[in-house]
Amino acid sequence: MKQKRIAVVLIMVGCLVLGISQGVMASPKDVLNKAINYIVKVQQPDGGWQLIAGKGESEVETTTWATRALLLTKKNNVAAQKGIAFILKHQKPSGSWNGNIAHTAFAIWTLSDARRGATAISDGVSWLWRVQKQDGGWGPVPKAPNLSIYTAVAIRALLAAGLPPDDLMIKKGVEYLKSVQNPDGGWGVPKGGRSLSLSTAWALYAMLEAGTPKYDPSVKKGLKWLLNVQLQHNGGFCFFKLMPPDPELTAYSILALCAAGVKGKVIDDALYYLEAVQLPDGSYMSRVPKEFKKRNKRNTQTTCFVAWAVWEALY
Repeated sequence: MKQKRIAVVLIMVGCLVLGISQGVMASPKDVLNKAINYIVKVQQPDGGWQLIAGKGESEVETTTWATRALLLTKKNNVAAQKGIAFILKHQKPSGSWNGNIAHTAFAIWTLSDARRGATAISDGVSWLWRVQKQDGGWGPVPKAPNLSIYTAVAIRALLAAGLPPDDLMIKKGVEYLKSVQNPDGGWGVPKGGRSLSLSTAWALYAMLEAGTPKYDPSVKKGLKWLLNVQLQHNGGFCFFKLMPPDPELTAYSILALCAAGVKGKVIDDALYYLEAVQLPDGSYMSRVPKEFKKRNKRNTQTTCFVAWAVWEALY
């Protein structure tokens, strides 16, 4: 009789686990919808978005991320068009946005996805061409040292603008990324810096989107390194092994892995993690944005990149 009760309990537990798993399998769309609803909710009257909702002024870079999330999901065209207007309004006479490589690249990328602002896109691309270093890299601003993340974002933006993978700017950028890969297969933010999932995911994402094949030795080593920092017990990705997971790092990793054609358990586990850590209002907390100085805060940036990643995994 006791053994029978134990068997019944085990069956009930099995069914419960199965039910939870099935619920999780169906949940990425819900995760995406909740994130998008939050993004729409925190848009400011001027059409822009703040890094932290309710604090400070609307920012170009945050607005590009939020607007692209809306464009991808086609959830709220009115909000997206307000975001596009904000982006176009803040372009500088130089063709850049704030004289910053990432701000400019994300603006080009978003406007290209929206098929709006052809002149603005062209001027932005010309500015990126003028400030690219001889070795193919880009830093945060024209005279700053190269960083792998900024180089990767610039490459991805140029591709979005319609430049072919064999364009000289893109080829030089990819070669720069290959040249600064660490011996362990990962990438640091600066050349020679410690390998981090942040920079490794972006480097892989840009290279793969630029046509570097998955069997390329650089890509193979990079993917192996990245997969090694996914936590097996919850599916999240961390900065490097033995660190806590983070939703923004997980989002970046999903983008890179999807570009490599990775499917199955790796992606499913990452999506489970993103569901588990999503806040009730649809937003996310992260310590990744540099402004937070490694403190965990709820923010628009992370929520947008999670939306990008979940959309990429689903569609």
